[in-house]
Amino acid sequence: MRELKYRGKSLHTNEWIYGTPIFKGDKAFIENDNGTFDEVSVDTMGEYAGIKDKNGKPVYEGDIFTPDSKYEDESGIVYFDEDKVKNTNNAHGLCLNWYINDECLKKYLKWSDHKMILDGEITGSIYR
Repeated sequence: MRELKYRGKSLHTNEWIYGTPIFKGDKAFIENDNGTFDEVSVDTMGEYAGIKDKNGKPVYEGDIFTPDSKYEDESGIVYFDEDKVKNTNNAHGLCLNWYINDECLKKYLKWSDHKMILDGEITGSIYR
């Protein structure tokens, strides 16, 4: 089962905050592992895709992914679309509703050190 966590940019420090999202009216907060809350910009919130890139960096919604050169594909934005696929898990537990430039994220999966990773790297975020 994949880990459910989120991130968002702090309204106070403009740094990424990671943890559990909490919504109160039109405001969003993230509770981190220490149990503290930080108000974040709702527009920057993104869910963890449940996988890491080739450098071990966790992949979040809104990240810019650049595939390794063996793919003809260009860099693209990681996003979630619940309407594209109704079956939400494959044998590896990775949500099939994750996409990069309309290509299913699983296209870029590879085995490395006995775990699945994305064959490429996160090169930025649409929120930076």
